[in-house]
Amino acid sequence: MSLRATDLAYRVPGGRQLFTGLDLRVEAGQVVGLTGESGCGKSTLARILAGHLPPTAGTVLTDGESVNAPGPRPVQLVQQHPEKAVNPRWTMRSVIAEAHDPDPALCERLGIRAEWYGRRPAELSGGELQRFCLLRALGPRTRYLIADEMTAMFDTLTQAELFAVVMDIVVERSIGLLVISHDIPLLSRLCDEIVAMPEQASTPSH
Repeated sequence: MSLRATDLAYRVPGGRQLFTGLDLRVEAGQVVGLTGESGCGKSTLARILAGHLPPTAGTVLTDGESVNAPGPRPVQLVQQHPEKAVNPRWTMRSVIAEAHDPDPALCERLGIRAEWYGRRPAELSGGELQRFCLLRALGPRTRYLIADEMTAMFDTLTQAELFAVVMDIVVERSIGLLVISHDIPLLSRLCDEIVAMPEQASTPSH
């Protein structure tokens, strides 16, 4: 049981090659850190692994099946900028209901208040909105979670508290977790293994 990328390549349309021959594997219940210089293609890779973007070459398999196989998405991505990941016209209740019926206990663990559900994204802080994005990503059918600079908008204490909850859920549900970050000390605390993007990945991706 694993999220496995084999011989991945991506070229920006009309631009340069971001990476080639990239292999990555995240086992169920494993925490893998991914690091690399700004603009090296980490966020692009995250989108490919989650099935949001097709690679130029290579394959992504989740438990032996294509990441884009019909049915619920087993790989969920939490991005650095939550405001770009939600419909600004919807209330948070609608945003979450589109994905799954949230467990009240999980809402409480993530620090989500009941009164926030009736608000729209612009009426929440970045940190509050990110908690909802994480709640949405942790649906009952999620088997792999990609956290792309997920806690960048939090202070150090809140960052630690939120990752503590995520790590507990990883253990409880045997979820594979890929943590993308520039923060090597953070990755060292969280991860079973840390990998780096290929050196040839040098063209900005975001």
